[in-house]
Amino acid sequence: MELKITQDTFDQAVDENRTEFDMDVEDAVRSAVEEFEAQGVDLSNVLCVAPSHRLGKKTWLTWKELERTMKTQPEQDQEALENLVQKLREEIHSSTSRDEDILQLTHDNAMDVLLNHWKTHDLHPHLKIPFLELFALLLANKVNKEIFYRVSGAQLTLEFLKQESNSPTEFAKGMLVASAASSKHEKNKGLFMDGELSAMIVHGLQQYPCNDIVLQATCAAIKAITSADDENAITSESFKFARDLANADVHILLIKCMRSMQGIDLKPRQMELLCHSLRQVCVNDEICKAAVEEHGALAVALPVLQDDADKADLVTACLKLLRQLAGSDQVKARLVQDNILDLLKELVRMHATHPLVPEFAIGLLAVLCLRNPETASAATTEDMAGIIVETMELHSENGRVQRSCCMAVRNMVVRNEDYRAMWLEAGIESMLRQAKRKHGLLCEDVGSAALRDLGFDDYNST
Repeated sequence: MELKITQDTFDQAVDENRTEFDMDVEDAVRSAVEEFEAQGVDLSNVLCVAPSHRLGKKTWLTWKELERTMKTQPEQDQEALENLVQKLREEIHSSTSRDEDILQLTHDNAMDVLLNHWKTHDLHPHLKIPFLELFALLLANKVNKEIFYRVSGAQLTLEFLKQESNSPTEFAKGMLVASAASSKHEKNKGLFMDGELSAMIVHGLQQYPCNDIVLQATCAAIKAITSADDENAITSESFKFARDLANADVHILLIKCMRSMQGIDLKPRQMELLCHSLRQVCVNDEICKAAVEEHGALAVALPVLQDDADKADLVTACLKLLRQLAGSDQVKARLVQDNILDLLKELVRMHATHPLVPEFAIGLLAVLCLRNPETASAATTEDMAGIIVETMELHSENGRVQRSCCMAVRNMVVRNEDYRAMWLEAGIESMLRQAKRKHGLLCEDVGSAALRDLGFDDYNST
């Protein structure tokens, strides 16, 4: 029978090596390991790291118990395995040092072991749920994303979604894994899209419309798939994936979900997610025009700004969406017809101190006025000029707000020389030069362009 020791016994040995023999941490741990192994002690249940350097002691011990159970437990008795997987997930989820716990499990190759156990054993569908929950946590680590890719984690997840997810909760668990694996990992994005994740997204939006957990998970997957966020990838197919989702009518289903939430059934957080997801999918002029002209995107988005204007986060998400849709000239005209200019002024006034609403409201104004002299003239009023100058004063340290304001001013004056005096009387010159001085990387180009179009020969000066 193999000898075993407790974690406390190992920790005491390390501490004695440090205090009595003046060893550094690494030498103290190495000496303790050698001493116990020479005595025939099995250290498999012990975390061989100094207490001061330990990462997730309790979590690691649970993992080692789970690993042993996967090797020894009869396949037909999966209750003990399920309990341990759930225990490990709960410990990681509630840990105050979650990242460190995940790192320790990553060093111990937990993702590889778990995926291969799934592949080689006939797991009951019920047991796969805690496995998926654990995967979603471990995939916060980029090494685990690569292991997930190499060990066909995407294929396992897609098979579960297609064949074994029989409830909103089960579907959401699988979709959250797809999101976690694809976020910042281009190769996993490709595997999921090659494996028809778009069809699963359509299924979720059709089968479980407006279900909270499904919507959150599905929107997270859409964001992960359509974001060019992998710093290690030379190129990204996220734009292609967004078009693939549009070809699968995902944008139409998102608009339908938005429409179903209007009025008394509005759920702000859900509507935010839908706005963000629709923006991610509407990546070209054709999709934007279809979303507006054929499927009524403006009819569901504009009432949000009108009826729920006090909800800053929701307003921000809606403004981002409209800014994306306004990349189409036809959509610009529709927005102006729907009195968006007056609405933008009201929103900036209402959320004057908010860090995002002014940025995206004035950013949308800039887009509406781009190559559109008539809209620029309609927007250029003393009221609007005063609002932009006041916004630049109030958010003088926010480079992104300053850039939006610079772009709006430039687009409003470039073909409207008659309004120069009004802008100058409002005090725009000093604000533009200040923006260039404080936020050169963001505002040097657009600030100089605005000053040039206002008639200043020294537009490059600050």
